[in-house]
Amino acid sequence: MKRYLLPCLLLLPLSGIALAQSQTTTADWDKLSAEQRDILIAPLRARWNDASPEFRARMFDHAQHWQSMTPQQRERARHGRNRFDEMSPEQREHARAVFSHTRTLSPEERVRFHEQWRQMTPQQKEAWVRAHLPPRDPTDSK
Repeated sequence: MKRYLLPCLLLLPLSGIALAQSQTTTADWDKLSAEQRDILIAPLRARWNDASPEFRARMFDHAQHWQSMTPQQRERARHGRNRFDEMSPEQREHARAVFSHTRTLSPEERVRFHEQWRQMTPQQKEAWVRAHLPPRDPTDSK
């Protein structure tokens, strides 16, 4: 028993450090140190500084829109982004084309479009996508 007591006593301070670190990294924003906040913000700062004025405006618009969303809307947006991340490059291309086209339609026109889309064969969908490819966003890595 004594043989195990000494190693446990030596490791005890380390467990306190790990606990303190996990508590600070999961703390509310106001409880984080300036250094921890800077670590979190640095990637966004770099992306902002590297962006064109047009893309900065888009980033800001997206941030404002996100703030106005309900928790349910945010969850739905996260779900859609996760689905997009799991798509193949071909599926992403199709999704971009359909989204780019349907975002300008009225709700009724959008419903009609989706009904037509479901009736198309894979070859017809491919031809439609090729004819309606949106311009690529140079900042999008996927």
